Amino acid sequence: MALFYGIKYSFLNKYFVITDIIGSSLISIILLLYLRELLNSEKILDYKRLINFWITIGLLVYYLASIPFVSVLNTMANLSKENLDFIYNIQHLLSVFMYACFILGLLWNQKKVK
Repeated sequence: MALFYGIKYSFLNKYFVITDIIGSSLISIILLLYLRELLNSEKILDYKRLINFWITIGLLVYYLASIPFVSVLNTMANLSKENLDFIYNIQHLLSVFMYACFILGLLWNQKKVK
């Protein structure tokens, strides 16, 4: 994603933002549908041991929370440095949360060796 936004003065920059928003929205809808299916099944009784649950939660939070930041990407040239740092720090925290969910799911899914 950052590779495309690095192209300065490109007439396609505004369309990159639109595709990001549409892609994040579609992935979020698919993840919500999967989460609804998972919650209606009997697998949810032991959700801590399901890696699919943790991956879904991590990706859902990341994509839903990153949509507002991506939508203001075209107007970031007018923002102050403090606001830009704040936006990038939130994006980094979202990434850390997503990967923490992945790691948590992998650790709880780990088989115990005797």
